[in-house]
Amino acid sequence: MNSIFESIILFLKNNLYVASLFVLLGSSISVILLMPRVLYVAYQKRLTAPIIARSSHSRTVPSLGGVAFFMTFMIFISLIEMGLKNGVGYNIIAAISILFMVGLKDDLVNSSARVKLYGQLLASIFIVFCTPFHIDTLHGFLGIHELYPIVSILISTLFLTFIINAYNLIDGIDGLAAIIGIIISSMFMLLFFLKKDYLFFLLCAMMIGTLIGFLRFNLSSGRMKMFMGDCGSLLIGMMIGIFTLHYLSSEPLSPSIRLFVPDNRVIFISAVLFIPLFDTIRIIIIRILNGKSPFEADRNHLHHILLDKGFSHLKASMALGVLNVLVLAVFFITSKFLNHLNLLGIMVLLYLLIALYFYKQKRALHFKKTFSTNTNS
Repeated sequence: MNSIFESIILFLKNNLYVASLFVLLGSSISVILLMPRVLYVAYQKRLTAPIIARSSHSRTVPSLGGVAFFMTFMIFISLIEMGLKNGVGYNIIAAISILFMVGLKDDLVNSSARVKLYGQLLASIFIVFCTPFHIDTLHGFLGIHELYPIVSILISTLFLTFIINAYNLIDGIDGLAAIIGIIISSMFMLLFFLKKDYLFFLLCAMMIGTLIGFLRFNLSSGRMKMFMGDCGSLLIGMMIGIFTLHYLSSEPLSPSIRLFVPDNRVIFISAVLFIPLFDTIRIIIIRILNGKSPFEADRNHLHHILLDKGFSHLKASMALGVLNVLVLAVFFITSKFLNHLNLLGIMVLLYLLIALYFYKQKRALHFKKTFSTNTNS
């Protein structure tokens, strides 16, 4: 039996396309098979997300999708590690195990922001102290090359924690977090394929398959509906953060591949992670300007504005997904003939223009609501 299993592993190792298809379909099927079992337990134990003032749903729904994510990740990260014997998979398993416990506790009994932050920092330690995730250089971005080791570790830890939280914050409506996760993972999958980085290429395939399988339940309208919850969004955010750190810390692409210039890497990250980064930065600025804590929840997210304009959950999620792709398209087009300083200026301008658009939409909705209230009174 062991020899048969080893033969299968060897075959997949030597056939990358078959292996990627196996991982993508296998992870999707795994989620589809596991989710009904999680739903059954959730309804039996009445483990559903309550409806609060800023909720975007009108009935109680289980928010334990992360349980199926975690089980799927454990299976396929272990299989990928067994095949490639890279060693990095064990660090990733340790990190996601910590976040799984932190997220599950929050989904079941709620956790303070401080407890979640401590859990994220602890999980990040298992990643940033692993060689493939050291951001030792910025490759000339803003004239910065080599970083001191302590600076490298600090920046890597803070950036990973920020990405985890940024992704967690966009998980507010049906389909959005999954669609954005698929777009981001697909882009990284292409990059890792071009770099012949097959471990992370297969991990991206696992992510895409997991999120495709999840959409079947997240977009459902009946009792099969499931939210990924903090447990799920923290896990997906961690994996996206891992892909980001590995891309920033790895060797540049072959000189024969002119897709990216090394000193444009940071700018590329601002494009591929546009929706989570832009929405989080925007929300933090708005809350500070309003004299509130950056951690205080509200209804100022991009998806809330689109919902208030009459978009359905799916249309709002698709619109933001298209916006992320368009920002990526602008990066690809302009990066062909601009140096990194001019390209940075383009991306900053793009961020500001989109922020201005949503600011005007928010003000228009506020005036409409105020006028309607005054008219009715």
